[in-house]
Amino acid sequence: MTKAMDGEVRYFPESSRPLLERLASTVATLEASDKSSPASFDVSGPLTRIQNTRNFIEACEYRIRELDELLSNSEDREANTAAQLSRAQQQIVDLEQALAAETNRAVRAETLAERVTRRAEELDIACSDAHQKLETLATALEGSFQDLPDLVGEDRAAA
Repeated sequence: MTKAMDGEVRYFPESSRPLLERLASTVATLEASDKSSPASFDVSGPLTRIQNTRNFIEACEYRIRELDELLSNSEDREANTAAQLSRAQQQIVDLEQALAAETNRAVRAETLAERVTRRAEELDIACSDAHQKLETLATALEGSFQDLPDLVGEDRAAA
């Protein structure tokens, strides 16, 4: 694995296994040649360290894969959350528009109700005035018609 300039982690497709196999074959060759020579060289310590390093590297690679998966899942959740947020904001805009339309309708309804109330009051006053005029006219006609039966009676006698 290597760290790229843009911050991405890249993996080599090949494992560290071939390198370790080459090292192991070289060590085996050295051990075989060391057995034939009088001075022996113990390579078990370096081999153990190499094996431990290899195990550590494999553990790190596994953890990096896990973290990459977590990052991918996190990015997916972030994208889903952003989409939900966008939908929620659009719904808020739609609700605000609907509320504004309902407010306008309510204002128009209140204005109409006020006009209807004023017109009803005007009609009530006009009805009251008309009733008063009718009563005055009825009283005046009653006074005028009191003389009429005499006239009507005289016309009947003349007839």
